[in-house]
Amino acid sequence: MIRIRRRLHVSTGVNMTAMIDVLLVLILFFMVSSTLVKSRGLAVKLPESKTADSETQNLLVVSIRQDGRLFLNDDPVDEGRLGPQLKEKRLGTGQGTVIIRGDRTIPYARMVEVMDIARTAGMEKISLATVQRN
Repeated sequence: MIRIRRRLHVSTGVNMTAMIDVLLVLILFFMVSSTLVKSRGLAVKLPESKTADSETQNLLVVSIRQDGRLFLNDDPVDEGRLGPQLKEKRLGTGQGTVIIRGDRTIPYARMVEVMDIARTAGMEKISLATVQRN
């Protein structure tokens, strides 16, 4: 009688199929979630600019509506409380950047007033929001 011995083959490699599946699921998740990101903000008609960048999330945003009312991250705020609230948020989050979204019809002096309030509150960077001109 002849005995046949089978040699067991031990695989020393990494099974890449499962890793590729996980990678594809992550790619799909980021693709879907990035298209669902919506720009927050109020109904403000922004001025146009050829060099406009996309708005960055998680920044402090001050909106100035056509009637002159102020909003801090979509919450109405009195002009006298804007500075203290910006300072409080800056100290709480460490965020020293503010984006000012001013309606295109507001007076230039109103925009400068809001910029002064932000600068007095300790904001290091002040950006003006615009929309991309085609």
